[in-house]
Amino acid sequence: MADWLTLLPASSGVHLDTATCTLILTAAVAGVTSFIAWQQLKTARNKFRLDLFDRRFPMFEATMRLVELAVTKGEIPFEDVQKFAFATRGMEFLFNRELQDYCDNQLRKEALAVFAGQQKINALAEGEERDTSTGLLMDRLVWFMDQRIEVQKRFAPFLKIRG
Repeated sequence: MADWLTLLPASSGVHLDTATCTLILTAAVAGVTSFIAWQQLKTARNKFRLDLFDRRFPMFEATMRLVELAVTKGEIPFEDVQKFAFATRGMEFLFNRELQDYCDNQLRKEALAVFAGQQKINALAEGEERDTSTGLLMDRLVWFMDQRIEVQKRFAPFLKIRG
């Protein structure tokens, strides 16, 4: 079997032995393999980020839906508080404990207070004193207005797809 190096013209000045050719070819294959592996790693990272985003975003939507319900309608039905609690369960596994506590101990608590306040106002007979109950309810609804920005600020670091 003829060595391909012997096919080179003698005047070319190229004199590579088999070991050198093998080393060059191995280095080229290693370089191409490394490049492909790097591209696969980047693809896997991006896929992971996208999958994580797909799991996190519905919790963000449920939270914003609760806030918008309070702000736009001025009341929060108990069923919607329950839907919110169900949609945000396990949040600490996809976000962190702090965000789970915020949703459970602040948003849900205030939403239940809005529901209870509305129920109390609705239960008052015609002409009964509504000032105190209405004032407390309005304070809570104003608090929910501020949460529009607060919710976005708290969720933003977790909803970035790029590094």
